[in-house]
Amino acid sequence: MANTVEDIDSQIKALQEKKTLLLNEKKAEVIANVIELIKSYDLTAKDLGLSTRAKNKPKAKAKYANPDFPDQTWSGSGRKPAWVNSFIDLHGSLDKALIK
Repeated sequence: MANTVEDIDSQIKALQEKKTLLLNEKKAEVIANVIELIKSYDLTAKDLGLSTRAKNKPKAKAKYANPDFPDQTWSGSGRKPAWVNSFIDLHGSLDKALIK
């Protein structure tokens, strides 16, 4: 029986470690079962409602910045933000907005 706070803390830590191990074992079992079911039913990510595009795709580096509002940037690819269209209308080109 625990006689000190340190003994109780030690028991709590040991139980938390045991819980983590049990959860990891169960998780491995579940994953194996899910993989088996996916293969047996020939399921796709779309069937499961999962996105197939990368979620952590790095943001493109900014190539242009609005001199008046430097937090407004654009990489130069994709759809032009409204500030870029306004800037071009006002200045004729993006040369002055180019990040050096």
